[in-house]
Amino acid sequence: MNYHLPLLVTIVLAAPSQAHADDYRLAVGVTDLASATVFTIGIKLDLDCKPCFATAAVGFAGMALGAPIIHAAEGNYGRMGISLGARVLLPTLGLMVAVKTGVTENMILGGFLLGFVGASIIDVALASEEADMTGVRRTRMVSIGARF
Repeated sequence: MNYHLPLLVTIVLAAPSQAHADDYRLAVGVTDLASATVFTIGIKLDLDCKPCFATAAVGFAGMALGAPIIHAAEGNYGRMGISLGARVLLPTLGLMVAVKTGVTENMILGGFLLGFVGASIIDVALASEEADMTGVRRTRMVSIGARF
């Protein structure tokens, strides 16, 4: 299996962008991509060897805590909480569905990573800001509502 392609994609995505100085979605995206790549490499090599397990553990820690730490560093503690919640709930849900329906290790790993991709999409949306025509920054907001 060729592991060089995800690492190459990570390096390309880390290149400078046209993003606003206050817009930190690139940092969140690169952190997520690098962490998921390291985690997947560690899992696919072999968990019985200590370096492979350590590689997977470092990737998993980055997947779980990378974006919440970035949100906190930017002073967005509410976004940090949403991020942490999404990173716990969505991969767990994906893993549970995959275990119930999947028959192979790759399908179970895929369910977990699919949940992580959902959490990553939420984080990139939370990290983005845009300026309107007057130069006023507008942050994205995620809300859940119901009528009774």
